[in-house]
Amino acid sequence: MMFESASHTDIKVSDVPVLEDDDTTAHFEGPEKTLEVDFVPNVGDNSLGLRAISRLQWDKLLSLAQCCILSTVSNKFLDSYVLSESSLFVFSHKLVIKTCGTTTLLRMLPSLLKLTKELKMELEWLAYMRKNFSFPRHQLYPHSGFH
Repeated sequence: MMFESASHTDIKVSDVPVLEDDDTTAHFEGPEKTLEVDFVPNVGDNSLGLRAISRLQWDKLLSLAQCCILSTVSNKFLDSYVLSESSLFVFSHKLVIKTCGTTTLLRMLPSLLKLTKELKMELEWLAYMRKNFSFPRHQLYPHSGFH
């Protein structure tokens, strides 16, 4: 059996157009940002805790972080959301959100804490983690620097 080989052209690095550094559409920030928020178990208005937050409320919170829910799956332990920029896991008294790109996780934090205060939940622990950004100039405040 004979196969015809497809013709190809070798591309030289010098032939590939170079985008200017200020062209933000050409860059994707791959390193993840992670926000983990833990509340004291069994403190609050109901046993659902964070799972009592409605889809509409999550949509509003996530819009502050510049991402949105694409799909969701729930079981008796947690609600799991696939986001436009990664994932959100919501347990009764803990949430973990992992995103990438130019999302602004820290911008949703004040509204989240206000909402959980209304549910009479008590903050136990909070962590924000990220690796060094490849394109730190493209991150929006407050993610643009450690200050």
